[in-house]
Amino acid sequence: MGIHNLTEYISKNIIPLITLDTYAPNVAPWNSAFLNWYYLKKFMIISSEKFIKGICLDVGSGNSPYKKYLKNITMYISVDKNDTSATTYKNNTNMINADAKSLPFENNYADTILLNQVLEHIDDYEKVLTEIKRVLKYNGKCVISVPFIYHIHGEPNDYFRFSEYGLRYMLKKHGYKIIEYHYLGYAGTALVSIWNSFIWQVWNKNVYLKFLRNTVFLLPILVLFFINNIFGLILDLVQNKKFCPNYLVVCEKIDE
Repeated sequence: MGIHNLTEYISKNIIPLITLDTYAPNVAPWNSAFLNWYYLKKFMIISSEKFIKGICLDVGSGNSPYKKYLKNITMYISVDKNDTSATTYKNNTNMINADAKSLPFENNYADTILLNQVLEHIDDYEKVLTEIKRVLKYNGKCVISVPFIYHIHGEPNDYFRFSEYGLRYMLKKHGYKIIEYHYLGYAGTALVSIWNSFIWQVWNKNVYLKFLRNTVFLLPILVLFFINNIFGLILDLVQNKKFCPNYLVVCEKIDE
């Protein structure tokens, strides 16, 4: 096995086990994206208990990481595209392969729709919001999370970032009423997530540096991630919404 193949094998098979990437959102505290997963899990559980019920469509579902927390649903349907998923370790065997801009469901079909970290990966997100509205029942709930202060990911399919005010305007424009609005971390998560990502990605300049990162320097890097993540949690105690990395919104369809 050459150095390139060995490096890629470690990246795709060994490191995901060490960092628990394959068990997201329950990743290890030394995972570079720990803080993002921590807040997403926290508020998805809250949303599940209060709003997610009946027939639930998880659009752009990837590995369906939140399915296990949906206790009040009668049916769960995973929807994603095989060729454009932003999820690296995707292994969802029960997925419907469909475009979010053209869902294979009748009007007023679903009680709840999930759009977790999806809209930034859609070239025409307004068309998706229109399509979601068509499929959602009147007074049905849509749970949406999007990034604001966040690094490029899932490239090349990473097109947009959404401010709080832009997201509120967009949802109102498409006939949704916001029921709850959550800030998924603050400056601590924003700074640490970008810094951790930079530390990880800077080694990708060539295969030799990447091999060193995946072997000799892996343990020190993961220890640094752990320290950074703890620091981020502490810094997040200063809750300044202007530096929020991600938002989660629960909205309701209020018109046809």
